[in-house]
Amino acid sequence: MRVELTYFEETGKYYSDGEYITNCLDWNNIQNEIGRMIGEGDRPGLVHCAPGTNEFYVLVNIPDHKYNVPKLIIP
Repeated sequence: MRVELTYFEETGKYYSDGEYITNCLDWNNIQNEIGRMIGEGDRPGLVHCAPGTNEFYVLVNIPDHKYNVPKLIIP
């Protein structure tokens, strides 16, 4: 399933976007996966950063998920 991530600066200005493919089907597992990835410095669409660094607000969208509801991850 395709997971779309859109990054915004603290001011709300659009910064970048990216996507990745997940094997998870459960929405909660996908949220945990994204949190783990960001915590490890792996942010699809951006260069790899230091673990634990997340200065961006991240809008998560999973268009193919049957319970797709956009979620905002706040740093």
